[in-house]
Amino acid sequence: MAESRDHFVTYTMLLFTTGFLLPCIVIVFCYWNTWRFLWSVGEGGRHENAEWTHEKQIAKMCGVAISLFLVAWTPYAAVCLWSLFGDVSSIPSQILVVPSMFAKSSACYNPVVYALVNKRYRLAMKKLVGLKKSRRPSFVLHLYNFDQH
Repeated sequence: MAESRDHFVTYTMLLFTTGFLLPCIVIVFCYWNTWRFLWSVGEGGRHENAEWTHEKQIAKMCGVAISLFLVAWTPYAAVCLWSLFGDVSSIPSQILVVPSMFAKSSACYNPVVYALVNKRYRLAMKKLVGLKKSRRPSFVLHLYNFDQH
């Protein structure tokens, strides 16, 4: 019985560390350095241009994606830690399912965030699903369609 508990503790700590804590540390480190760079360059008198505005927009989009990652995965991480150090039987099983489902559905949020924030991404998605016509002439598209020969 003690060996089973040791395996559970090891698995849960490994899951918490590699699935939540380590990604959070990497995310915070990278995003902090990105914002420091943007702040230092912005304060240095650099003139705004389209590319610089695009860079700032991408940084904001990443900030939203990071926030959603934390919102989605923090409850799951808390339940994992609660199962180690608290009495998990005091939490109804229906409630235990919610953090797991919410965390695992977080992979669906990123495309939505990109579509809402990034105009280039929206245009590419419209082209992909056929809502926006390509500017290329149709004969150029047919050159790459090898099934018609």
